Amino acid sequence: MASAEHRLEMARIAFSGQDRVVVDDRELRRGGPSFTADTLAELAEQHPDHRLYFLIGSDNLPLLPTWHEHHRLLRLATVVTWPRRGHPIDPVALAQLDLEPQERAALLEHALRLPSDDVSATALRAQLRGDAPPPTALPPAVADYIRRHGLYR
Repeated sequence: MASAEHRLEMARIAFSGQDRVVVDDRELRRGGPSFTADTLAELAEQHPDHRLYFLIGSDNLPLLPTWHEHHRLLRLATVVTWPRRGHPIDPVALAQLDLEPQERAALLEHALRLPSDDVSATALRAQLRGDAPPPTALPPAVADYIRRHGLYR
């Protein structure tokens, strides 16, 4: 894995030129463990007139109830789910999770209606370890940063 500082810089590179995107480093500045619910609470306090959205891949959706204070997280932000191949956003599967009925309904309502993709960080890192050209899913400037810093080798 790349260090948090490298991951932050790659996010900055990937989103450069996107005027409405802010890459925030508060989780690196925070001492000790950093939890999504705490970050969302800080953002909600700083921006009380804004609606917060939290994007998660459908491959991680079943793990959401294991996250620190997941009910609080679901109150603080609208969780939007990106469909991932092999991980359907399934009402039956959601019914088995530690979620309130209104939380399940909101998760289903805010699932993106897009074709599933099969891009995964694990697969990208595996490709980067080989001698193949950088994955096309990576912005060229990010692929260049990874190469220059010898990351994921």
